[in-house]
This record gives sequence, structure tokens and C-alpha cells, in this order.
Amino acid sequence: MNRFSPFFSAFGGILLFLSIGGRLHAQQPLQNIMELRELTDNPVFDIRQDKSGLMWLATLNGLYYFNGLTCIKTADKTDSIKNVLPLEKELFFTDKHKLYCLNLINNQTKSISPKAFNQEIRSLIHAFDGLLITFVDSGFAFYSLSERTLKDSILTDIPFQSVQCFNGSVIAGNFDGLFTLKKDRKGFSCTMLNSDFPSGTAVKTLSTDSGSFLYAGDFEGNVHILNTSFRMEGKINNPFAGFQIKAILSVQNDIFLVGENQVLRYLKDVNLWLKHNFSEIQENEKGVLSSAKDDEGNIWIGSKNTGLYRYGPVIEKISVNTGKTTGKPSVNSVLSYDSGTIYFADEAGLFRMEEESGEMKVYSVSGLNKEKTVFTCMNKDSFGNLWLGSFDKGVYVLSPDERQFQHFGEKDGLLIPFRLIKSKKDSIFA
Repeated sequence: MNRFSPFFSAFGGILLFLSIGGRLHAQQPLQNIMELRELTDNPVFDIRQDKSGLMWLATLNGLYYFNGLTCIKTADKTDSIKNVLPLEKELFFTDKHKLYCLNLINNQTKSISPKAFNQEIRSLIHAFDGLLITFVDSGFAFYSLSERTLKDSILTDIPFQSVQCFNGSVIAGNFDGLFTLKKDRKGFSCTMLNSDFPSGTAVKTLSTDSGSFLYAGDFEGNVHILNTSFRMEGKINNPFAGFQIKAILSVQNDIFLVGENQVLRYLKDVNLWLKHNFSEIQENEKGVLSSAKDDEGNIWIGSKNTGLYRYGPVIEKISVNTGKTTGKPSVNSVLSYDSGTIYFADEAGLFRMEEESGEMKVYSVSGLNKEKTVFTCMNKDSFGNLWLGSFDKGVYVLSPDERQFQHFGEKDGLLIPFRLIKSKKDSIFA
């Protein structure tokens, strides 16, 4: 991945990397644990990767870089970094009102803008052999990399809600629709995009997925999809009235819409919407805790205090008896292991569920449940091992036959993993 989306508006905490060495019975040790304790209580507003592989982070407490082993704060003393953009031999970053340049050869930082911009900076984009600095209210500034000159107050009569580089063009969205930004000898111009995008549709945010499609979110919460020829591929109608899109993420074949206190997930394969309401979970202790898709296209949902659901042609509530005698079951994590097998975890432990003669049968993973811990997340590696994150005891790795497991706890730097993600190289991130 060459670039991380600036969607991470408030990311902080501890990132751990676990390298899968082989099958569980080989008892491979945990490798390459990376802890970003410097980011605890330090929100990250932007994160990008340079060509050498360094990760650069714009944070509330300043500019950091991550070299694969540790997170290091640069000598620059600027706080509240909002945007970061690494190039060949230099790195550009902004706070709310100024643009800076860090020379990666001599580590010297200088201010590009002699005085603060009149408006708050929204984004920093590499385009037209220079830098586009867009503002929250209207217009933008441009810094020429070849001439080393800064031009302020460009197209100040046009408010840009979002700007995105796509298929060799710079696309801007505002209350009147989609526009193309162009630069020639006379300067900059802004013209309506030559597209069948519905005229008069106000655009709130733009996003792209590796250059294949451009996603335009409108103020009604709907998503318009355009191809590389800027022709409409389709429209995703948001059924949740009043939803205001802050960001759009495309993950494989699903679309995630991020709002103020909700995340909507649209599963294109089954034309299904899932809603995760942060305020509802916090205030009423209800909501979706986990989800998984099985080989038959069913979506399994683990919920707070209301148990397990299966979304297929119809919505079913799956009755599960795990021996928890008080209250209603909260399914913290659910995983489709293989065809016909579902693993899920509630307060009573880890359970395997299989369909037999048309009925769902539940089996306790008794060896692991003797550990008496609450499992909150899980994933499967290519060897069939099941990786489980616990509430307070770190990570467990269960063999495919469920007869043995490994435990990585506080002594290994693991205590409370919130999520387990498998990379393309079959490494597990916690």
C-alpha cells in the first residue's frame, strides 16, 4: 500500500504486529511485536507512506514517523499537524493555517507560507507539479515545486467541499455538483465535469478505490459511483434519512459510510445495509458488536444483549444456549470458519456452531473455555489456526482440531487487543 487515506481523523493507541510462523503444533514464537505507545492519547489526523517505506503521521502533538520498529517524533516543534505529504526528498505538512517543508536529507524544516493563511486548511494534495492547499471555506492556494513559489487566494469565490485526484484529473465537489480543476499558462480554471453525473446534486465528499472508481457522496447520504471515463456506474441510495457522510471507504466489494456517530456498511453482493450506531451502543448498551459473511452469502450479526442473527433471504434470530444463565447473550465476535461452521464468543466463552439435519447445534470449545476469559475478536490464518483476542488476557491461537492452543499475554506485550486483521502476506495485526 503506497498511501493511507486521511480518513483516520482520530486514530490513536497501540498497534501490534504478529508474524505467523507456521502451524500451531510447531510452537513458533511470537515475532516482531510493535508498540506505538507514543500515540496513546495523541490523535492522528493523517497518515501517509513514503517510497522508502516510512510511515509519516500528522498528530495533535506534532509530526512522527514509524520505521517498522518504533514511532519517533521529529525535531520539528510544530503542534496540531493536520496534513502530511511525503515526496521524493522532502515532506510537506500543514497545521491549521500554515504550510511547512521538511528536507529529508538534512532534516531541516522551513515555513513555506510567510504568514498564516486567512482560512483554515482542509487538505493537501499533490497535483499540477505542485501542491494544492484547499481551505475549509472556499478557494485554494498553490505551491509550485519547480518554481518554489506560493500563490494564495485562487478561485476564492468557489467553495470546495472535497477535492480528489482521479485518473489524471483533479476533481472537486461542491454544492453545485462535480467540477474539473485545470491549470495552464494563464492560471487556474474550474469547469463543470463532462459527465452524466446528475446536475444540481450537491457533493459533500469524494473518495476513490485505487483509481478504479470515484465515489461522490451527496448531502442526502447517497453515493454516486463514476468510472474512469467519468460516466455513472450506479447510485447507492441510503435508506437512513438525515445521515451526513464524512468519509467513504471502499473495502473489497463493500462500501462504508462514516458519519458523526454512525458507520453504515453497504454489502453490494446481497444489497444489504448494516448500521453501527456509536451513541446507541454507548448510551443504551445495544447495537452490533460483530459481523461475518459465510460461504453461502449469509451475514451473521452478533449483537449486544440480543444475541445472534443471520441475514439471508430473510432475517432470522438464531437461538443459542451456551450455558449463560443470567441476562441476554452478548455475542462479542462471530467468524465464518468454513462451509457450515460458525465460531462465536459471548460472556460464557468460545463456541462452534454447525448445522445438522436442518438445526443449528452449538458445541463448547471446552479446552479454551477453561481459561475463563471473554473473547472479543477473532480471525483465521491460512493454516486453519483460529486467533482470538481476549478482554484482559491477550491473544490465544487455537489449532484446527481444537486440541491445543498457544497464549500470548502481557509478558509478550499483548493485553487487550481490540481487533485482529490478517494481511495479504498472512500476518496477523492486533
